[in-house]
Amino acid sequence: MLWRLWVPPIVMSIFLIVVARHSFLGFHTFAELFAIVISFVMFAFAWSTYSFSRNNFLLFLACGYFWIGFLDLMHTLTYKGMNVFVEGSGNLAVQFWIGSRYGEALLMLMAPFAATRKQNGYLLITAFGAFAVGLTTIILSGNFPVGFVEGTGLTSFKIYSEYLIILILALALVTLFRQLCDISPEEKIFISTAIVMTMCAELAFTFYVSVYGLSNLAGHIFKLLSYWFILQAIVISNLKRPYALLENSETRYRETVERTNDLITVVDKDGLFEFVNHSANSIFGVSAEDCIGLRAFDFVHPEDRARTKKTFQGWIENKETSVIFENRQVSRDGNSHDMMWNVSLHYDENGEIASISGIARDLTERKQIEGTLRKLSLAVEQSPSSVIITNTEGTIEYVNKMFTTITGYSAEEAIGQKPSLLKSGETPEEVYETLWAAINKGKQWRGTLRNKRKDGSVYLSAATISPIVTSDGAVTHFIGATNDITQRVADENKLKQSEKLESIGGLAGGIAHDFNNMLLPIISLTDLTRKGFPEESRDRQRLDKVVEAANRAKDLVARILAFSRQENANKQNLDLNATIKNTLELLRATLPTTVKIVERLEKADMIVFADQAQISSVLMNLSTNAADAMNGQAGEMKVSLSPIKVSKNKAASIEDLNTGKYAKLVVKDCGHGMDQKTLDRIKDPFFTTKEVGKGTGLGLSMVHGIVAKHGGAIDISSTPGKGTTIEIYLPISEGESVDAHKSSDNSRHPEATVEK
Repeated sequence: MLWRLWVPPIVMSIFLIVVARHSFLGFHTFAELFAIVISFVMFAFAWSTYSFSRNNFLLFLACGYFWIGFLDLMHTLTYKGMNVFVEGSGNLAVQFWIGSRYGEALLMLMAPFAATRKQNGYLLITAFGAFAVGLTTIILSGNFPVGFVEGTGLTSFKIYSEYLIILILALALVTLFRQLCDISPEEKIFISTAIVMTMCAELAFTFYVSVYGLSNLAGHIFKLLSYWFILQAIVISNLKRPYALLENSETRYRETVERTNDLITVVDKDGLFEFVNHSANSIFGVSAEDCIGLRAFDFVHPEDRARTKKTFQGWIENKETSVIFENRQVSRDGNSHDMMWNVSLHYDENGEIASISGIARDLTERKQIEGTLRKLSLAVEQSPSSVIITNTEGTIEYVNKMFTTITGYSAEEAIGQKPSLLKSGETPEEVYETLWAAINKGKQWRGTLRNKRKDGSVYLSAATISPIVTSDGAVTHFIGATNDITQRVADENKLKQSEKLESIGGLAGGIAHDFNNMLLPIISLTDLTRKGFPEESRDRQRLDKVVEAANRAKDLVARILAFSRQENANKQNLDLNATIKNTLELLRATLPTTVKIVERLEKADMIVFADQAQISSVLMNLSTNAADAMNGQAGEMKVSLSPIKVSKNKAASIEDLNTGKYAKLVVKDCGHGMDQKTLDRIKDPFFTTKEVGKGTGLGLSMVHGIVAKHGGAIDISSTPGKGTTIEIYLPISEGESVDAHKSSDNSRHPEATVEK
């Protein structure tokens, strides 16, 4: 304990000792009145602050000490020489003393236990009052044991009672520290000191013979000290601690107010600033100190000033107490700030506005960011690319409209899923491993993926996937932008194939033309020469073979010339059904008898804009190849023709078809078939699987070129030992005129116009 706490009781003790030298009765009266006042003050503090402090320990003590103070008052009034309402005597005062000390000791013993339970103040004050009144009645009626005899001194009852009281106080001291009660360590020290002083006082009161003796004086000094420290405990609990908490709270409040970036203001009833925090400098361009006394509405943006005043007047008329609104504030240098206000209106007892306090947050930067984000959001939402955002675990958190358009999945179906829902199984796993390795390192990845739509169709996707990185380098999300490039790649492949065929065709045409010029004299002269020999002669037979070989060479040249002149097609609206039927009749007469043609031609109208000779050539080439693949073995060649419709998201078995109606021609044989390596090269010009001298390698290249020039596509599938299936897709004319087709065709191929 601080030494300053000892100064007041020591000064008072000195004062009382001086008084005792002149009047012991005066000393006794002052000493007791001090204890009585403290008892009543303790009760007043504890009773009035209990609703806030909820200190059960002090409430219990206070209610008890109120009645102990009453007993001490009776002791003072009956002290020898007072003669207030009865003739004072040493015994009567001693009896009230012993009764009050028993009550005090038992109160100290019971208080720690009472501290752990909720107390009812009215019940306590009544119970302790009944004890005090009952004890007073017993003493005044003469039924209380004698404690003091004039001339003899203290009785045995008095002395042993003091010892018993000391013992009870000792137990109370132990209980105070052993029992878990809701009082502070500082309070425990003061109360335990008070208990020790009371024990010393009781011990001093076991020695005196005269009520005006020295031991009596010492006992009252100790009692004075005891009550002084009880008072300190009360002050700490009910005055000092609340004020300290209040001061700390105020300090924290001021620190919070000054540290916050929000603007905090208090305006009086006249609209003048009473308080502003440091944020005034950044919002108003005026220091907090200089704002005091300035008019608050002067800092409202001129365009918002009238509206804001009218709004406040409406709130005041309606007696609003708390409102939230937005307006613009303007600083002394003209800068405008968008502010969000939370305002409290305070009224006096007459219902008039007393003051207005407000907290405002500067939304200027946030609104600018929101505007930027809104633009970015619109850009992403309306982007022609499919955009997808995932967290670092790969869970989808956002998709834009184009994602839904391309994949067929709605935003609700995609969000919460993994991007793997788009996996088709046709993209090598090494691609995904490279992708994740790059973006996990904070790098961008670019590449192509073969993804699958909701309806199961596969599409080629050009993807750019990037990590979203914070300023401190942490990856928070991944963003992917993809584009469906299926059609573009198909168009590029068509163009490359067309350019390749044109290049090869032009070269082959030039060589074939020169070679044809050389063949004509060779064939003519050889034919004339062989006629000069007898038919059975050996020379005639040799020359016949030369002519036969020359004719085969002539046939090859004709094929090469036909391959090089594919551009010069005589296109017209053609009944494909009839054309295929007529070509099959011709094939039945020319193909080996071991090959049985099985046809299934649907009767639907299939009008194509095409060159009849070239379409017949396609079927004849495919049929000849099929017959060759059967190697003279007996078997069936199946030919079918049917219309199909290709939708935007669902093509046939090949990917380079535009949306529309097509005629599907299928030629299927039961020959030796081909492996994948052969299939990969089968469309290349001059590639053949036949023996040397038995194939030119131009058949399928010519077929592919003819089909491509007619806007169609070809697909080949084969299994070694089981045969080959070739599918031809040709676009069906839908209400277009022959002239329109011719115009379109001639615009691309001017030489067609020359031929006509």
